[in-house]
Amino acid sequence: MENQNDQNVLSLTVTEEQKLAIQAFFSHNDWDFNEVASSSTSNLHLEDNAENNIIATDEIEHPGQSGSDQQSAGNDTNDEDMCQDCFCSPCVTQNRQSWLGVGQRAHARNSGIRKLKYKLFWRMMQDRGAWSSPQYLAKKCRLLNRDRVDETVVIVRREVIPDCVLNLVRELYPNLNLNPTWDIDGTNSLYTFFISTVVTKIIKPF
Repeated sequence: MENQNDQNVLSLTVTEEQKLAIQAFFSHNDWDFNEVASSSTSNLHLEDNAENNIIATDEIEHPGQSGSDQQSAGNDTNDEDMCQDCFCSPCVTQNRQSWLGVGQRAHARNSGIRKLKYKLFWRMMQDRGAWSSPQYLAKKCRLLNRDRVDETVVIVRREVIPDCVLNLVRELYPNLNLNPTWDIDGTNSLYTFFISTVVTKIIKPF
């Protein structure tokens, strides 16, 4: 039987829109999307990069690996450069990475693209230690313990994506004729968790 861990390098010529659609498809299936420079394919060691969502080339960097992103999340509450959404200094959205793309017109499939971008920002913030900052942990506690479910909260891998990231990604990859206050990503885990809990309590036998 063929080893399921074997990987093949596939060369494609696609438009930016087609590339984003492919990335969204991979993200939907929780598959790693590895991008390599055609000139270095013969020297690529896939086993050394299996844990990365994207393999860095001369133009593309891993989230959190550029010089400015190697800084940890700011812990000094007096830091004037600290973003009050992500609590990073500077804001995690300030130095845009190539993987963010240039955006595209409103479309129904932008939902899948946003999911991918949220995951990449999650990785960047993980690398910067943002998820363990006291300010973020306090904010997360407040958000997840409110009586009323906030439909605008988006959770990726148990962490709350900050508003600065949500606003940027939604601006670049907007919904198609949808209420801008409700992000139809299929990633609103808080809302899903709330509904599942309520339904479970209703149908649970006495």
